[in-house]
Amino acid sequence: MSDAFDRAVEREQSERRRWRYRGAWKRFGVHLRVYLFVNLLLAAIWAAEAVVDGGHPFWPVHALWGWGIGLVVHYLVVTRVTGRWRPRRGHPSTTTQIS
Repeated sequence: MSDAFDRAVEREQSERRRWRYRGAWKRFGVHLRVYLFVNLLLAAIWAAEAVVDGGHPFWPVHALWGWGIGLVVHYLVVTRVTGRWRPRRGHPSTTTQIS
């Protein structure tokens, strides 16, 4: 009886970890999309300003580098927390138990 209970507990814990990891990757995906959108917008503003006023130094580089460092750190934290690099749907590594 205890063996069945232990298996049920392990299954429940495994499912909770899987949901937590999925959420971590979703948050990273949102962070990546916002980074790309904002920096493309800044680059477009820079380009429009350069057309109107003439050549200017590429000032969005500061946001690209600063925020890019934060994005890399976020990626490293997610991979450290989940214990795997990039999850792929249907790949056997996404269905294995992590202990």
